[in-house]
Amino acid sequence: MPFDWRLDRAFAQAEAADLAGIHLSTLRVWMCEGAADLASERKRGRRWFSAHDILILRLAHELVRGGYVILTALAAAFELVDQIQASDVIIARNGGIATSQVRLVKGASLADLGGSSFIFIPASTIADATYAACRRAYFPEESHVAL
Repeated sequence: MPFDWRLDRAFAQAEAADLAGIHLSTLRVWMCEGAADLASERKRGRRWFSAHDILILRLAHELVRGGYVILTALAAAFELVDQIQASDVIIARNGGIATSQVRLVKGASLADLGGSSFIFIPASTIADATYAACRRAYFPEESHVAL
């Protein structure tokens, strides 16, 4: 199996929080509430995150903003993160309480849904932006190369 930099747990807690777009204190609370089982690893007495973990945190953050509790949001993000493809959108009921109320659809399918009882999260856009930010942090020498 070839090396995939996105799975290498190389980001410390503060850097992961920054890349996920959440406050460090928020991430620490989430870790205390059980998120540590889904998205981190302990090495040398510190928590470490991969780009994949950071994407899960970023998607969960969007679901929390839509009214989900953190563990449900993390579980839903964890289930969907590997299925995201171009133009995919996460659709979730506002304030949902179960992962079954969260699904991934193609952007073209959105016209059929409508209504204000759903939140729409541009999953592929968030994934691309998150992985790009993580890549710049993981490979800082590439950031200085002129295109």
